[in-house]
Amino acid sequence: MSGIFIANIRAHLLNADNYSAVNTDTFSRSWCWQGNGHVMAKVLVILFLLGFASFFIFRSAPSSIDGDPVVTVGDQGGVQNAGASSSPQAGGSRFRELMNKATGGAGAGATSEEGLRAFVSRVDPSRLSFRELDELFESLENDPEAGLILMDRVLSDPDRDWTFVQKETLLRRSGVLAAVADFGSLESRLSDLEAFEDRSLFVQGAAEGLAGQEIEKSLLWIDSLAESALQTPALRGVGKAWGKEDLTLATEWAEGLSDPSEKAAALEGLVAGWALTDATSAFDYARNAPNELGDRLIVEAAGSVALKDPKLASEQIVAAAVSPKQKAVLEESVAGWAEDDFEGVAAWSMLVANTDMRDTAMVSLADHWSKDDPKKATEWAESFPTADARARMLAKTLPHWAQTNPSESAEWFQDRPVDIPQISLLKKTVESFGVDDPLAAEAWINQIDSPALKQIGLNTLQSLPAD
Repeated sequence: MSGIFIANIRAHLLNADNYSAVNTDTFSRSWCWQGNGHVMAKVLVILFLLGFASFFIFRSAPSSIDGDPVVTVGDQGGVQNAGASSSPQAGGSRFRELMNKATGGAGAGATSEEGLRAFVSRVDPSRLSFRELDELFESLENDPEAGLILMDRVLSDPDRDWTFVQKETLLRRSGVLAAVADFGSLESRLSDLEAFEDRSLFVQGAAEGLAGQEIEKSLLWIDSLAESALQTPALRGVGKAWGKEDLTLATEWAEGLSDPSEKAAALEGLVAGWALTDATSAFDYARNAPNELGDRLIVEAAGSVALKDPKLASEQIVAAAVSPKQKAVLEESVAGWAEDDFEGVAAWSMLVANTDMRDTAMVSLADHWSKDDPKKATEWAESFPTADARARMLAKTLPHWAQTNPSESAEWFQDRPVDIPQISLLKKTVESFGVDDPLAAEAWINQIDSPALKQIGLNTLQSLPAD
């Protein structure tokens, strides 16, 4: 805008003589313009225009903090950089709120791409819940370099205990980000992962990221993997990316694979991506798949939406056969659903026909409730009719209660009958926080009156590895 006004000033300067000549008679007849009236008119016009232009120049000029052009973040729109390329991925008040929380207030203003990455490099992931981290990653979707910096910080936190679904999500996303933002680091990042399952998840994400750029590039990279066992699971990433681009063609490709394991992997990725855009159709497709494959596809589709729509994931995944992964996804979706509607998910869980699935859902609920009100959660768990589920629920709730109110929880514990389940609960409670806080665990044990239980508790504490 300032350039336009400067051009206008120049135009006025060039036409000033003509302006004064045309208006000489008018100026000379005015009582305030005598003698050199045309000169004074020229000066005043120039001064007026200069002042007018300066106002807009300074009004539109970018401010700066430590040399970085400030980015204006609107509550509804994207980010508008007043001196650099725009960064729409960082737009919105929610992004600003998350950055402030993650940096302890240091991210009060979003900045240029360089400044944004500097802020991300100072993020403390422990300040954010997984849901909030997921939101932050989505806000940085158009800036994979910044997303990769954030991911490295998240995965380097040794104290964070991720759930099964959360860990899967992070490792796959780290592969996507590395493939897009730092392709040359894929091999070294892959070699740093010790567990095969972790490497499998990472290559799934990397294949997805590469396929999002070019399908053939992704397939060539998969073929070049030195660890051939990773090639089949990597097809999951291709299926997910290709399904987003051309669902019909991707389905034909996946269904046409002759190797059953390769076909299953490709279809798992396809329904995982499909569920994010059209969950109803994705679940319909999964339910119509034959036998074991159908169960696997339902679990994949549910796992894909467990963080976005936990109610839908919970309702759909109970149609699949029980498996370790099915239980893990159900636990995650029930916990997410409970954050929004605890009473609703509790009522639904009690009506689940499969006993194993119902118990899994109830244990997840007990764990979730115990973080807010461990006493009520423990008393609720104690009333559960199934012995195995009751023991698992109490093992989730009592440790929270023991840490928040040692005397009250110890009194409740010692009033229970001394039997094998009671001893098992004692050991699990001590083990749950005895490594991180042995003094607190010992203090809780010493409030138990029963000499036998107290000794068992102290022996358990002494057997724990030093932190």
